[in-house]
Amino acid sequence: MGIFRSAQRFVSTTFDQASDAVEAVGEGVSVATTSITNRAKAHKISDRQIVLDGLTETLAPIRDKLESDDKYADLYRSLEAEFDAA
Repeated sequence: MGIFRSAQRFVSTTFDQASDAVEAVGEGVSVATTSITNRAKAHKISDRQIVLDGLTETLAPIRDKLESDDKYADLYRSLEAEFDAA
């Protein structure tokens, strides 16, 4: 009986250690996943702000021209209608 009991302890201890290792790996993966998710959220927020800022910089001069130059505004509206019809 002593041999079987020793073998059982050996197998049980080995599986306990393997379970602990798997649990530690799982926790590490969870931390990594959270970190990646947070970085993706941060990128999405900052990228949105950068795009909005760039678009504002592009469109502000066009708006100013439309408000100050009637001929430019007429041409713009004419072209806009062509694009909308297409």
